[in-house]
Amino acid sequence: MKISFSKSLLDILSLKKGFLEKNDEHLKDALLINQKYNLQDLRKQCKNCQLTLKQNYFDFTNHGVNYKICEECGHLNGERDDSIEFTQWLYKDDGGSHYSENYLEDYESRVSNIYLPKAKYLKDSLMDCCGVKTFSLSDFGCGGGHFVHSLSSLGVKANGFDISDQLINLASKVWEDSNKFSVKPPFLCLSSEDELIREIIRSESDVISFTGALEHLMNPNNALQAFVDSSSKYFYFSVPLFSLSTFIENVSSNTFPRHLSGGHTHLYTHESIDYFCNKYSFEKVSEWHFGTDAMDLRRSLIVETAKNGMSESAKELLEKKFLSPSITNEIQQVLDKHFGGSETHMLIKKR
Repeated sequence: MKISFSKSLLDILSLKKGFLEKNDEHLKDALLINQKYNLQDLRKQCKNCQLTLKQNYFDFTNHGVNYKICEECGHLNGERDDSIEFTQWLYKDDGGSHYSENYLEDYESRVSNIYLPKAKYLKDSLMDCCGVKTFSLSDFGCGGGHFVHSLSSLGVKANGFDISDQLINLASKVWEDSNKFSVKPPFLCLSSEDELIREIIRSESDVISFTGALEHLMNPNNALQAFVDSSSKYFYFSVPLFSLSTFIENVSSNTFPRHLSGGHTHLYTHESIDYFCNKYSFEKVSEWHFGTDAMDLRRSLIVETAKNGMSESAKELLEKKFLSPSITNEIQQVLDKHFGGSETHMLIKKR
């Protein structure tokens, strides 16, 4: 199995500056979503292994939401269920505007600095580990189509599916305006998660992908089972992990919780991923471990110290000396090499 670590944070610093510049606005939105989430029924079963969670107990609270660690598979679960009403409000109402705002800016930069490396990693993994030179791919939860756009620029036949009208419209518009491709926009808006699951089962693509989308499903296990039932051979996914970022957010009440908020009502762990791989008899082909915990640490220190009162000179020392971008990048590399980063990408296949 191929295992890779880290990706330079320097490539994405400019793309993430909005989290800092619009911190108060993003924090207000996150707290609104958390308030809505807290109105849902209590979660009784682990989102990953489906076994009963300990009730009247939680491991920590983050921005008003209680979380508990599954004793069976190690998965981090939000205390409340993701109801149909909640997910409809978050992803579908008003075209999905509660969730889609971050996709609307810096499209080309996101493609080249975030999604193109993911596409190249997938291509290299299939070639190096499986001898696969050409393949087709269906990206579920494709959002604004960044990953499909990246793959298509590499010559891969790819299409995308999402339940957000706004994001599918964005993906199609960018595709047409780019004048890079001779085919029509390969994007389709689906009416519900159930329809998405049916589309996976019907897929004839070689690869099914969920790039930052699996964690947003009401029942991710349905997607995994659908892959098993499909004719597709490979499953490529990236998910957020229970990591240092979670604890940084826990003590940073004035800072927008990028990692554990919005649609992230639960987080995977290496143990919970191993659990579903064993359950569905998946074989790991490649893993790429990298996160943005160090960037979250830097951002939180900047916000929290500013709220406590800090001169521009002191702020400059923090940003340019003690936690400069290069130092932040090195800290992240250490975390990644110890499997402590906030995100993982994996290519798996059926045994």
